[in-house]
Amino acid sequence: MDEALRENRDLRAAASRIEMAQAQLDQAKAAQWPSTSVSANGGRQRDWIDGSPVLMIYNSINAKISASYELDLFGRIRRSIEAASASAEEQQFAFAATQIRVVASTVGAYVGACQANASLASVRRTVQIDKDELATLQQLAKGGTTSQFDVTRARAQLESDSAQLPTIEAQRMSSLYALAVLLGRQPDRYPAEAAQCQAPPTIARPLPVGDGLALLRRRPDVAESERALASATAGIGVAIANLYPQISLGASFGFSGSNMNNTFNTIGRTWSLGPLVQWTFPNVEATEAQIHQAGASADLAKASYDSTVLNALKETSSALDSYARELAHWDGLRQSRDSNRVALEQAQKLYRHGVVPYLDVLSAQKSLAQAEEQLVKSAGAVASDQVAVFYALGGGWDETAQAAAAQAMAAMHSRQTGAAADAVQ
Repeated sequence: MDEALRENRDLRAAASRIEMAQAQLDQAKAAQWPSTSVSANGGRQRDWIDGSPVLMIYNSINAKISASYELDLFGRIRRSIEAASASAEEQQFAFAATQIRVVASTVGAYVGACQANASLASVRRTVQIDKDELATLQQLAKGGTTSQFDVTRARAQLESDSAQLPTIEAQRMSSLYALAVLLGRQPDRYPAEAAQCQAPPTIARPLPVGDGLALLRRRPDVAESERALASATAGIGVAIANLYPQISLGASFGFSGSNMNNTFNTIGRTWSLGPLVQWTFPNVEATEAQIHQAGASADLAKASYDSTVLNALKETSSALDSYARELAHWDGLRQSRDSNRVALEQAQKLYRHGVVPYLDVLSAQKSLAQAEEQLVKSAGAVASDQVAVFYALGGGWDETAQAAAAQAMAAMHSRQTGAAADAVQ
C-alpha cells in the first residue's frame, strides 16, 4: 500500500494540483502588499526641442524607482484571497478523495487477484473430480453396468466446468494488470505475491461508524465540494468589486538628463506622489455579465455539493446493505460446505463397507467442491464489500491524508531534482 501511495500517478497529479492552488493563493495574498519596480534606460534620439526651429539630436538617460499600494476599499483583494484559499483547501480534500480511491482500488485489485486464484484452484479440483467420474463411468460402460448416456452426460459436465477456467484466468490477469498500474508500474510488472495469493484478505482495522453528520465530515469528496462552493461564492464578491474603481497610492523617484553629469544632480531629479484610479465605468455591461457568471458558477457549485451529499448517503446505505446481505450469504454457504463435507465422509464410510458404489463418493466429492467454489466466490464478494464500505464511509482519510500528501509531493520533488541534475550533467 505504501508503494501505491508513493508512486500512483493519479496521486502525483493531485499533489501537483495542490502546489498549483497554493501558488495561486500566494499570488492572491501578495496583492495585499505594495508593489515596486525599478526602470532605467538610455539612448540617443532626434526630436523637436522647445524653442528650436529644427530637429535636434541629443542623449537621454532616465532612472526611476516606483511603488504602488492598492487600497482594498471594495474587498476585491480580500475576496480574491478567500476564493484562492478555498480552492487550495479544495485541492487538499481532492487529494484525500483520490487517496481513498487509490487505496480502495488497490485493495480491490488485490482481492480480485486472490479470489481468481482461489476460484481457479477450486474449479480445477472440480474438473479433476469430473475426470475421475468420467473415467469410472467409461469403465462401467465397458462392463455393461451403465449406459453411454451417463458417459456423455459426464463428459459434457467436464467440458462445462473446464470452460470456466479461461474466463477466471482472464479475470485474474485483469486484476493483476490493474494492480500494477495502481502501483505506478508497467502492467506486466505486477507483484508476485498477488499472483500467488490464494485467499482474499479482509480489513483488519475497525470500520468507521457514526451518524450521518459524522459520515459527511469523514467524506473528503463532500468537503471538496463544500470548498468549491466557498470558492465560487467568494468569486461573486470579486466580480462585484470590479464594478468599483481600483484605487492605489503611487509614488516614484528618479533622475533624468542628457548625460551622466546632469542626470544624477539636483536638477535631474524627478518625483511623483498621488492616487492612481483605474475604473471601467461607464462600460459596466462586461462586469455585470461577470457577476451573473459568478452567480451561476456558485449555483452550479451548490447543486454539485447537494448531489455529492446525496450520493455519499446513497453509497453508504448501498454498501452497508450489500455487505450485510453478503455476510448472510457467506454464512449460508459455509453451512452448506460443512454439510457437504459431512456427506462426503458418510459416503466414503458407506463405500468402504460396500453399501454404495464409488460413483456416490465421486458425487459427494463434487458437491463439496462446488460448495467450496461458491464459498470462495462469496468470500471474495465479502472482501470487496468491506472495501466498498470502507470507501463509502471515508475511513482513515482524516488521519493519513496530510502525511500521504507530504509523502507524494516529497517524492515528486525528489524526482524533479534528479531530472534537473541529469539535465545539467
